[in-house]
Amino acid sequence: MANSAQVPANRCRGFNDQKAEIHKTLIFIIISCGIHIAFNRGISVLKEINMPETSITLGGPSYEEYQSALDLFEANLLLDADDKCADLLSKYPHNSKLHLLRGAANMGNGHFEQAVTHYQCAIKADPDDKRAYKDLGLSLTELGRLEEAATAYRGFLNLDPKDLS
Repeated sequence: MANSAQVPANRCRGFNDQKAEIHKTLIFIIISCGIHIAFNRGISVLKEINMPETSITLGGPSYEEYQSALDLFEANLLLDADDKCADLLSKYPHNSKLHLLRGAANMGNGHFEQAVTHYQCAIKADPDDKRAYKDLGLSLTELGRLEEAATAYRGFLNLDPKDLS
């Protein structure tokens, strides 16, 4: 597959240079990162956010608390997962993994504005969490906020330019 980041600007008719660059970036992301997930309402099992069984984060939930929310999500009980995350976030408001999981539950329910809020909180809590940038981009794409989505995707790629998952 050709690298679509090299799409010539003249293929982006009707766009100024800035919009052409955003368009090219989105084409690259869509092809390289499999953004089609967004069109299936973003439901994916987020294995990257599993905490090891021995992990109890300082200022965060126990493994059992987190796992109970993740189990609800993986069982596609998204409203229950969202409620469990909300409860845990009332105790641990700055936990990036809980915000990431709640964002995924919101995205799966089609609540993209709420998902954006939680992905932004996840990024604020852990600026090195590339999954939060990617899922923020997915939610923003669903909302038609393409310039903001391109910025989120760039954040994802800046963290690991070789990861095109």
